[in-house]
Amino acid sequence: MFKTFSKFISKEEFFYFVSYGIYLIYTFLTTTFFYSLFFQETIYKCLIILCLVILIIKEIFFKKMSYMEIVGFCICLAFSIVLLRRMVGQFSLLPFFFYIYSARDIPFEKIARFSFWLIGTLLIGTIFSAYIGIIPNYLDTLVAERDRYYLGFTYALNASIVVLNLLSLDLYLHRKHPSLLRCITWFIISFGIYYQTRSRLAFVSGSCIIISIYLASKFPNILKKRKCLNWFMNMSFVICSVTGIFLTIIYNSDIYWLVRVNTILENRLALGKNALNLYGCKLLGMRIQYVGNGLDIFGNRKTGEYNYVDCLYVNILQKYGAIFLVGFILILTIMMFRLHKKNENCLLIIMIFVSLRGLIDNTFFPLYFNTFWLIVGREVFGNYKKKHLELNQGANYENIV
Repeated sequence: MFKTFSKFISKEEFFYFVSYGIYLIYTFLTTTFFYSLFFQETIYKCLIILCLVILIIKEIFFKKMSYMEIVGFCICLAFSIVLLRRMVGQFSLLPFFFYIYSARDIPFEKIARFSFWLIGTLLIGTIFSAYIGIIPNYLDTLVAERDRYYLGFTYALNASIVVLNLLSLDLYLHRKHPSLLRCITWFIISFGIYYQTRSRLAFVSGSCIIISIYLASKFPNILKKRKCLNWFMNMSFVICSVTGIFLTIIYNSDIYWLVRVNTILENRLALGKNALNLYGCKLLGMRIQYVGNGLDIFGNRKTGEYNYVDCLYVNILQKYGAIFLVGFILILTIMMFRLHKKNENCLLIIMIFVSLRGLIDNTFFPLYFNTFWLIVGREVFGNYKKKHLELNQGANYENIV
């Protein structure tokens, strides 16, 4: 039986997907009101540790690491130590870099398909359960003309972020020939979620991704001769991080154009500036507990003055430090250059929109909100000689979904 099964998945892939599957299911549910039905901190931490142990088994017994892979592991370990020391109530982020590293030898086609079906099932189950009353479907009426249904989640924007991840995964899996019907279907689904949650950023981002990937499939050579544009695309994480931090630092309520930008960004610059004035930033970060608009697992609003920093780059700078931020952006930039070298325009487009969203949103940092972080493993920590194999495998996977 295992010989038949091994035709589709190797032993090391089996251990990876068992760990990743458990991690996705449990951490996804922690963002919903299901978590209040089985909340227990001990079980939560034990499952995270179990997932890490399974990954370690995969690496020790089924993989012989090269020198560069050992270096990559040490880098991921250093990042994870910083996360562990600075995280406040986010223990689920601990395996983040280990999953990225361990995905270096797993075809991303398989990861994308596995994630699409598992996360999609969890999303449908959560929304359906909210509508039939198993868990609360909280309604936020605090903002005039912007009633928001939480759809079973503890934060109104979560459902839209999940849908954005799902449409990106599906369009990636069909990147060579995304049909117009498929694109329209995802637009309708995105609009439906937007209508319920009033999540404009996710809806606009999703619409742009749909249009960009569709056009890229029709005009695959459109970017080849535009060297200046290619450079900006490859450097998108550097440009966005510098822009976000710079605008936050120089924000001044007496400067008209900055006030206008702050108004367009719904006060995000002012909140970021206040956070920098209050906490500052350090090389190795600090423990900070921001207060946002989300609910706790029992449906109660968090107490305290709202001070949440939405800019991903300022958020990382304050929580995890300047060294962590520079290292993370460097790794992402290496990934972008290698994707460009391999002409993986679809992944480039998706990651460019990830970098742009980072200017005003940081909720997509966990893997259940953005599966595409795992591309870093293949492009940065994997065996460079084997990286082109997946491109040849892609055609075999695309017709399955």
